[in-house]
Amino acid sequence: DGFPIDRVAVTLIDDSSLLDVSALAHAGQAFDLLDVEGLPLSSLASLGGGVDVTGAVTVQDNPNLVSLSGLEGVHSATGGIQIVGNAQLQDIAAIDNLRTPSFLVVTNNAVTSLPTFGQLTSIGDFDITNEPALTSAGSLPSLTVLGDLSLVGTGLVNGPAMTLVTAINNSLSVSENPALVDISFVGNVTDITSGSLTVRNNAAMTSLGLGQLRHVNLTVDVEDNPQLPSCQVDSFAASLSPPPFNPTIESGNAGCA
Repeated sequence: DGFPIDRVAVTLIDDSSLLDVSALAHAGQAFDLLDVEGLPLSSLASLGGGVDVTGAVTVQDNPNLVSLSGLEGVHSATGGIQIVGNAQLQDIAAIDNLRTPSFLVVTNNAVTSLPTFGQLTSIGDFDITNEPALTSAGSLPSLTVLGDLSLVGTGLVNGPAMTLVTAINNSLSVSENPALVDISFVGNVTDITSGSLTVRNNAAMTSLGLGQLRHVNLTVDVEDNPQLPSCQVDSFAASLSPPPFNPTIESGNAGCA
């Protein structure tokens, strides 16, 4: 208890008696890995906010966890961050200091807002899935390098603004967001360099907002968006060069006057 811990892998899994992690709190230290799964604790605040993790961070299936407070010191996380299946987790603001994680996966929690991620400059995968309580997205003002972007099953009206991103290296998927009006949050993207574009089942979407996009390497699937005019989608597909491979661009979209 209270002894210095430096550059170790910390794995805390399925311990029903563990309600406090203060023994790990030593400002300035860095763990190689942090894995917190299946614990009864409601907070990680006893970490003190001074712990960085150079490798992977996993926070999964902790039924009482309501906040990621205590993870403010996590900057690098080159092994990626997974925040998954924490049924009461609403607040993930503590990971706002991320800089260059390999990926971020946030899925099946109760998250209501995304941090601004003001220091985040590059990320491989940015994956927000099945977060219907998520209504506030903020922005990523420093992000320039983006691999995959998935925004699926959220309550967002507007996505997280990524104004400096001009290329998505893999794929863009925006689906099953019933309140989302467009995809202009990545409106400066000109190229999806090696993957596909998928836009499906967004009930309130009235515009794509992808006016700068000129190339999609693989498939384009834009369908079942009942407020999105099909003629707008046709015009968008026609502007791509070369033409998209085997596009699905009309079924279920709105008609045109």
